[in-house]
Amino acid sequence: MTWKDGELDSAFSELRAEDPPAAAMAAVRARVLEQVARRKRVWPKIWIALAGAAAVVVLAITVRSPAWEPVASLPAPVLAAPPAPPDAVVARHVMRTPAHLVTPRPVRRAVMSDEFVHLMTDDPDVVILWAVDSKGDTE
Repeated sequence: MTWKDGELDSAFSELRAEDPPAAAMAAVRARVLEQVARRKRVWPKIWIALAGAAAVVVLAITVRSPAWEPVASLPAPVLAAPPAPPDAVVARHVMRTPAHLVTPRPVRRAVMSDEFVHLMTDDPDVVILWAVDSKGDTE
């Protein structure tokens, strides 16, 4: 059977207008109260079981732990004599190369080309190219 919206609304309104029998309401009420009472009785049992388990754990830890024994006091530490100072302090001398023995670095100069100035650096892999336009200005 297929219900249309109007028929379904009218069927629900008729059901709403009727009062259910008192015996059916009493039976439903009794079942609900029984389920609620059962739930209320379960929680105290769970809490009692958890408290008992915690008490057993605490008791087991205290019974199994070894008795505390006092630690014997340690003897006072004996200080060793400080080391003797060295007989002579050795001065540190840094040898420097005399100026007449130092070979000067070769100076790298800029090489001019048509439109660029090649600037050489200490690193042979790095070369700087400076662009010069036709008017002589640099960019």
